[in-house]
Amino acid sequence: MPNFCRYFDSGGYFFLTVVTYQRQPVLLDPKIRSALKIALKATNQKYPFKIHAWVLLPDHFHAIVELPDALLPQRVSMIKRLTTQGSKFQSAITLTDNERFQRRGKLWQPRYWEHRLTSERRYRILLMYCYTNPVKHRLVECVGDWPYSTFHRDVERGVIPPEWRAISFY
Repeated sequence: MPNFCRYFDSGGYFFLTVVTYQRQPVLLDPKIRSALKIALKATNQKYPFKIHAWVLLPDHFHAIVELPDALLPQRVSMIKRLTTQGSKFQSAITLTDNERFQRRGKLWQPRYWEHRLTSERRYRILLMYCYTNPVKHRLVECVGDWPYSTFHRDVERGVIPPEWRAISFY
């Protein structure tokens, strides 16, 4: 397996994608959603960060985060670890190995994807990408129909226009 090197300057805005192991569609399960919420709060207490946008889909999530430092890998690792522990996740895919080695199943792919946002334009493009992702994956017809994102919060705060609720690809 390749050994990837990540380089982070101190702080900045990042677009982040984290995917479940073998794209298992388990993230909308209430137990896992609750564990993820708790993991985000615990991670934020140890390594503060601000979530500007968030969308949770069955097998992955996207986020736009603002960091005060270069510790994104530690944050992602802690979120993944605490979510897995908190949900006591058991994967049907890895159950045989889990029984043999007496361990829990894999919830997350070992890696994640991120890139630094260097312009307001790129921020807006990826904000739109976050909020239209459930429509792209045909989970809902319109952006405003998806409950698992910060979309409705951003409309209430005036960050994005209410007209975005009706965005659809159909």
